[in-house]
Amino acid sequence: MTEKDLARVSRPSRYIGSEINAVKKDHQRVDIKVVLAFPDAYEIGMSHTGLKILYEILNNRKDTAAERVFAPWKDMEQLLRSEKRPLCSLESGIPLRDFDILGFTLQYEMSYTNILNMLDLAGIPLFSAERDGSFPLIIGGGPCAFNPEPLAGFFDLFVIGDGEEVIGEIVDLFKKYRSLNRETLLGYLAELEGVYVPSDFEILYAPDGPIREIRRTRPGPERIRKRMVKDLNRAPYPRSPLLPYMKIVHDRVALEISRGCTRGCRFCQAGMIYRPVRERDVKTIIGYLKDSVLSTGYEEISLTSLSSGDYTELPRLVKEAVRFSEKRHVSVALPSLRPGTLSSEIIAEIQKIRKTGFTIAPEAGTQRLRDVINKGVTEEDLLTTVQKVFSAGWEILKLYFMIGLPSETEEDVKGITDLTFKALKIAKQANPRFKQIHVSVSPFVPKAHTPFQWSRQNRPEEIADKYQFLKRGFKHKKLSLKWHEPGISRLEGIFSRGDRRLGLVLCEAWRLGCRFDGWTDECDLAKWDLSFQKTGITPDFYLYRERDLAEILPWDHIESGVTKTFLAEEYRQSLKGEITPDCRYGACTLCGACGQEPGFALARSGEETGIKVCSPRPNLPVVKRFRIRYSKGGRLKFLSHLELINTMVRSFARAGIPLEYSHGFHPHPKMAMGPALPVGVSAMAEYLDVNVIGSVFEETLAAGLNQVLPDGIRVTGVNWIPAQAPAISSVIRFGEYLLDLPRSAFREDPSLAVQELMGRHEILITRDQKDRIKTLDIRPMIEEMEIHSMDEEQVIVRLIVQTGDQGGARIDEVLQTLLNQPASNLQDVRITRTGLYTNRYRAIPFQETKVETAH
Repeated sequence: MTEKDLARVSRPSRYIGSEINAVKKDHQRVDIKVVLAFPDAYEIGMSHTGLKILYEILNNRKDTAAERVFAPWKDMEQLLRSEKRPLCSLESGIPLRDFDILGFTLQYEMSYTNILNMLDLAGIPLFSAERDGSFPLIIGGGPCAFNPEPLAGFFDLFVIGDGEEVIGEIVDLFKKYRSLNRETLLGYLAELEGVYVPSDFEILYAPDGPIREIRRTRPGPERIRKRMVKDLNRAPYPRSPLLPYMKIVHDRVALEISRGCTRGCRFCQAGMIYRPVRERDVKTIIGYLKDSVLSTGYEEISLTSLSSGDYTELPRLVKEAVRFSEKRHVSVALPSLRPGTLSSEIIAEIQKIRKTGFTIAPEAGTQRLRDVINKGVTEEDLLTTVQKVFSAGWEILKLYFMIGLPSETEEDVKGITDLTFKALKIAKQANPRFKQIHVSVSPFVPKAHTPFQWSRQNRPEEIADKYQFLKRGFKHKKLSLKWHEPGISRLEGIFSRGDRRLGLVLCEAWRLGCRFDGWTDECDLAKWDLSFQKTGITPDFYLYRERDLAEILPWDHIESGVTKTFLAEEYRQSLKGEITPDCRYGACTLCGACGQEPGFALARSGEETGIKVCSPRPNLPVVKRFRIRYSKGGRLKFLSHLELINTMVRSFARAGIPLEYSHGFHPHPKMAMGPALPVGVSAMAEYLDVNVIGSVFEETLAAGLNQVLPDGIRVTGVNWIPAQAPAISSVIRFGEYLLDLPRSAFREDPSLAVQELMGRHEILITRDQKDRIKTLDIRPMIEEMEIHSMDEEQVIVRLIVQTGDQGGARIDEVLQTLLNQPASNLQDVRITRTGLYTNRYRAIPFQETKVETAH
């Protein structure tokens, strides 16, 4: 991906690559090349922990290079197709077609069209039957692989279950048998536990639609047993996770503290397919935590699991995590706390560091319906948790509910409103500074391998009626209500319990232009309806009927560990509104997940973590204020201002340079940046002011930062400045630029064009500002403009304009005026900001220092 390409797309930081901790190997020195593909936008895929785990496992092998690719956004797809260029990997820019193995993460059904699009952009035939050994082996894995049938025609094999161990076995077998034909190779791979080769099975259908038989066509087991990592303490986990430049959805260190859940919520697929419970020890987790924070500079740690509150050693883990993180101003989050598991001890630890919003998932509004879904919490549990949270100082609460659950009545829907207003009353009493309760409702989508896999799904119009009913009840300024598009949930429901026949629909939808179907603004439901019509497949068959318990389901040959008998019994229990106790705290429920010897791999207690208690910080720490000058160029010129700020803050953390933070509910580092640099503009002398704790000197500060800053950003000078000195943003008045333009961009002699512009008395432009159009004269803001150099091909214009807190002219506005062309025609212009000045005499806010800029 060239810089010219990056200048032509809307979010260039999606495609920059070369992130901190990224690995780029010489392909000539490895035997196997794997590309890990996530079929959604970069910011979604880079939030996925599983991809990072596999990336580290594979790159730790000397014989393997692992790279990444994400679904290109529509503007990038258009660029690739218009120039007939293939989709390439992020690290090396090599076409996907040239890799040995292409592995897709199957996280969400609504990303399926992106899979086909990525294969097509790579020049790889969509259907496995059309590919021979000259093409990469196409693998899928993740939660959606537990019903892989809608994708069966496109993939060579699927990994069912945990991937940490089996991925290495797949690479070993591929390396050994790669010279054989594809069918023979797949035969060897199918012998691995957890590997499902769909071409080994034939599906026969009854005339009225359901499956009549799932028939094995080659020797082997009739059912594919999931792969399971038994000891998470021995399972690899990233110690130096990838650090994106752009803000991703989950922009933090994610530490998986346990896997699996036995609470038994009947709607929850993850709670069924990831059984049994396996926990990492506190010592192991703290080791990963320490290494991850130091190697990334992240400001937040998330202790993740399906139910963090059930972690055996949670109080000690939180205490150890906060003890390490507090002095670094790193917050600790527990995103999956169930009501009733939040103790005062845990709250006391978490509130030592900045607090974000708190999330509770009641799922249903009444106790009757919570019993139907086996949620296992009472209204008292929920409201007690709300009281604890707001009393501890939290100001924002998020509540998650589902609508359309089996047996739901109008009273159950009304219960969502009633419960929310009870929480609102408690919030007002417990915290006068309380700000907002955000309520999110999502349509229930039945999933494979759950007790509700036999249930019907509500129609979109039913969901819409229930939402409007809720909306009428949410009349309060401190309550907000949002919902998930029911049309998208309808599609999700079709594919979550679909069969192989849906592959034709999927292919047709992709041909009609469907992409990014999980994004509300991108999903085109009309094209999907047309796809069903053209293929003659009725979507209602997959959605709106109660399935018979004896029906053969498309995923019956895939073993999740939990037996179909257990799921059927749970379904019957739900119809009676009866709950099933958590086997972790009572008798075994005989679900089948533990095999012959029921039990859990729980964290050991009483072990030392090796983290020493920090001595109390002095009341008056030594704080120095510095002004740092730096350059920005190469591919990193495409970072936005916010992305640049995050990069700088995290670089200080990785360099071990402690910053002073503000006080209050949301502490932030005391750092002030100079005027924002437009995306795509290089810079030779930018500035930032920062408060550093400790006896740090200019040379030490510069050297430490330059060791960890990414290529493209370099510190070129450091000044100590008084604590009372004005912020850099308030003293900058002018910016100087060099505009490198093709001579063909001018419609007349360049010198005359510059002379004509500078001779104007006014230059009126319009700007969109907060839903209104503002007319502005930018001529007084243009201080100087002249031809710096010129030849037959290029013209370099030197420009000085007003900039800074007082406002100024934007470079794109000046260019459009100079060349009399729209901004869309100016992508080939190379712009460099050469200086920032405090007055029109080009005084700089800096005293020259000599800094070593090399690594």
